[in-house]
Amino acid sequence: PNPAGSIVNFRYRLPDGVGSADLQIRNLQGKVIESQVLLSGTYTTAWHAAGHPDGVYLYTLLLPDGTVETYKLVVLKD
Repeated sequence: PNPAGSIVNFRYRLPDGVGSADLQIRNLQGKVIESQVLLSGTYTTAWHAAGHPDGVYLYTLLLPDGTVETYKLVVLKD
């Protein structure tokens, strides 16, 4: 969801039996500022960006099969 506000919701689905995945939020310098474990199933998880400045962030999904997917996230709070 771009641009996002102070709370960013991520909806995901991991098939049963594949284990867990990791969601990492990084600043543009590559520093991980939050990490969450995602369990098998269909869920929504939130990142509270209120304590972080407006700007561009990267979120990375590290999947159980070794796949790494990275996307850009723009945070603009009111």
